[in-house]
Amino acid sequence: MTTLTDRYVHDVVRRLPTSQRSDVDAELRSTIADMADSVGERDALIALGPPADLASSYRGDRALIGPSLFPDYVRVLRLVLVIAVPALAALSVLGVVTGDDASLAAAVVEMVGGATTAAIQAAFWVTLVFAAIERFGSPDETISPEAWNPDDLPPVPEAPRVGLGDAIAEIVLTVILVVVLFGQHRWSPLEDAQGDPVPVLEPDLWSGPMWAVIALLLTGAGVVLMAHARGSWSWPLAIATTAIDLAMLCLVAWLAAAERLVNPEFLRRLTEEVDRDTLIRPSVPLIVVVVGALLVWDAVDALRSAARADRRSVPTGPQLST
Repeated sequence: MTTLTDRYVHDVVRRLPTSQRSDVDAELRSTIADMADSVGERDALIALGPPADLASSYRGDRALIGPSLFPDYVRVLRLVLVIAVPALAALSVLGVVTGDDASLAAAVVEMVGGATTAAIQAAFWVTLVFAAIERFGSPDETISPEAWNPDDLPPVPEAPRVGLGDAIAEIVLTVILVVVLFGQHRWSPLEDAQGDPVPVLEPDLWSGPMWAVIALLLTGAGVVLMAHARGSWSWPLAIATTAIDLAMLCLVAWLAAAERLVNPEFLRRLTEEVDRDTLIRPSVPLIVVVVGALLVWDAVDALRSAARADRRSVPTGPQLST
């Protein structure tokens, strides 16, 4: 059960950089305990003032965006970056795949360029909006210690967990994908003139690229298992997942652009079966779009989970005795 002190300390510490949180948590709890001995817990919190004001005093002043707006600025900027950077990177790769000059180098260059452009644009426009609000918006009224109510403090949320079910689901999905990759040349729905299955994917992929795909799948599953062992996502684990997803997207896009992804014989047989060549032509770009969308979603989900865990990873101090 959380106390008013837990809620107050959490509301202060969550607004601070990670490097300050442990020290401020211990210091603030000690201060509240000393004050509560003479005036009581509730009055001690009222005397300390609103958490946002106390947090700003720990952070120090910021010239461009003031302390009252800075926590919201950081949250909005992170959210925009998490959505915009992977999305524009994926769109840039897709543009290379569907263009005339398609190559792995071009896909990597466009991906990096798209991600960099998205990051710069996101940072510029979010900063500009918050700076304008800081300069020209209606200033918030200063809340005196007597005007705010400790009962309005937000509850202490639990950090998002990576449960056993998530880890098992990731392992099962990875196993299924690996089995499908190994088995697609034996369980193909189409057969050649001799009655042998026609592989869906290009058989030459097993000379190298397919093993890279499998390695990325296994590495991604390993990252999820590390998050489960840790208990929650962290920024390094989320960034590792994003790097794996982007590497997978570049690899798939390069193979598609080089016409090395889907077996041409499979497409020819499928064209004969449906007798509609126009239905088959967009199938390879469609595969890249679907794979890209899934990979972007996976990266965004990991980054958002890390952001939530970071905001909620407040040290748990001793309970205040009353």
